Amino acid sequence: MTTLRTVVLILIGLLTNAVALSDAIDPQAASLTTPLGLSQKQTQELSKVFKASRDKIQTIRKELKAVNAQKQAQIDTVLTQEQKKKYAAMQTPSYPKESEPQPPQMMPMGIDAELTKPK
Repeated sequence: MTTLRTVVLILIGLLTNAVALSDAIDPQAASLTTPLGLSQKQTQELSKVFKASRDKIQTIRKELKAVNAQKQAQIDTVLTQEQKKKYAAMQTPSYPKESEPQPPQMMPMGIDAELTKPK
């Protein structure tokens, strides 16, 4: 009986924690609260927006991964073994050399670009 009670209490605790986490403020929304002077309601609404966007992006990434896997399977049916090896080597990303110009880096939110310029 004590074991059953312990298990029930643990499950209740886990469910309570899950509900609390679902109402938690999104870090991206929280980072905007002070700089934009957001109200608590605005922060909560932005949290929902960011979470929904993140969920959609995750779904799209899964779909994209499936499409790419299907594409690769179709390519594999067309190419010979030697061609597959060459194709795989061609798909390896090449990274720019240090001597090549790099695109400008974006500054994290809250950091003034003027403050980070060398003097």
